[in-house]
Amino acid sequence: MSKHFKIGYAIGLVVGEGSFTDDKGKSPTLSVKLHEDDPEPLLFLKSFLGGKIYGPYHHSQKEGPERKYFLWHLKSHQLRKALPLFLAYLPPSRKRQQFFTWSVRHHLLVSSQQELMFHVAARPKHQPKRGDQLRLVV
Repeated sequence: MSKHFKIGYAIGLVVGEGSFTDDKGKSPTLSVKLHEDDPEPLLFLKSFLGGKIYGPYHHSQKEGPERKYFLWHLKSHQLRKALPLFLAYLPPSRKRQQFFTWSVRHHLLVSSQQELMFHVAARPKHQPKRGDQLRLVV
């Protein structure tokens, strides 16, 4: 697979099935959930971006069939390393808006009138103000 194909495939999985969330209100997490019968895309994400696959999980429901799925989580330094990919390639969409909102909430992005830069180590002291442009800090 070419690098461009891998990037497109990863971004497509994130836009279609992913969620920018957190681990029980603590650390920022990118999560992708897929049916137990189709783990290969999650194995691809793990090999391409890192992270960890959890499951399979089986949950009974009051009505309907049992839910069976795997979860892939990307956290910590592996997540921070992948931020430039999402910033550069997430298409204009609800998922891109979710990414920016999530990034600000978890202090991965800060507001600025200047161009985007990345934050890897310390959390920024500067809190974004309404109407500011966003800046990813290094």
